[in-house]
Amino acid sequence: MGTYNLDKIENLTENDTVIIGVSSDYGAIYGNGAIDGPKTIREASLQFSGVNYEIFKNFYDFNVLDYGDIKHYNDLKSFMEEIEKISSQISSINAYPIYIGGTHLITYPIIKGLNCHKKDVGLIWIDSHLDFMDEYPKGQKYNMATSLRRIIEIENIRPDNIAIIGVHGNTQGAEEIKSAKDTIPSIYSMNYIEKIGLNNIISILKNQFKNIKYLYLSLDLDVIDPAFAPGVSVPEPGGFTSREILQIIRSLGPISNGMDIVEYNPRMDSSLITAKLACSLIIENILYKKGNPHDE
Repeated sequence: MGTYNLDKIENLTENDTVIIGVSSDYGAIYGNGAIDGPKTIREASLQFSGVNYEIFKNFYDFNVLDYGDIKHYNDLKSFMEEIEKISSQISSINAYPIYIGGTHLITYPIIKGLNCHKKDVGLIWIDSHLDFMDEYPKGQKYNMATSLRRIIEIENIRPDNIAIIGVHGNTQGAEEIKSAKDTIPSIYSMNYIEKIGLNNIISILKNQFKNIKYLYLSLDLDVIDPAFAPGVSVPEPGGFTSREILQIIRSLGPISNGMDIVEYNPRMDSSLITAKLACSLIIENILYKKGNPHDE
């Protein structure tokens, strides 16, 4: 991708998009590998020209800067504090961040950081899983299975300003499902999306968040069917196609203020098909957002 190196966050402007790697296996439950996600996605991006066929826009024409990777710490608390600090700095400038994980736990400190400056935060959680366990395994409160539960506990984060889309599969906990449904009014399962149609779900989401001042998208790549994205830590059959997830990002990107892509695991992605899809999602989010609203 046509990114330029960024020495300091302070050099950003509100017209910039900034790519931030968050290389971490913190919070992994079913095996490591997400720590190498940012590096592998950057490597895969070298195969892209940056020119989009449909709208004939060139990635290189936009202000996209690469911060590199957030400093990694050997203890989780310090690492999450560093993520929160970077997120707070970027949100204070109003640049558009795209974080590349890393496990889904990284979204928790990201939301904490932007919440310091943005008091009306909306969150669209695009994921096969609810990630709403209080502890999993017992005694562990900070991992990929508890991340949305921790976000709900952040001051000023309102459950009615959160929507979960794409939930499906056979790996949710019974208590987790009940707790999530009792807390978050807007949960759209894959079966429901199939029933009413993806375009209708997109319209519902646009209407729900039309008055939100800061909308954040969190995309767990395991929401995509493993036939299209095998390189994830917890693959879940029955998810979105690559065409569908691109449609979601093209449509919701223009109304969003930031995004992360998480749970990419290169160890499960020998062909790099998942890394290339992640690159396309990043590129098209930028191109469609920058004055190119998606044709309905």
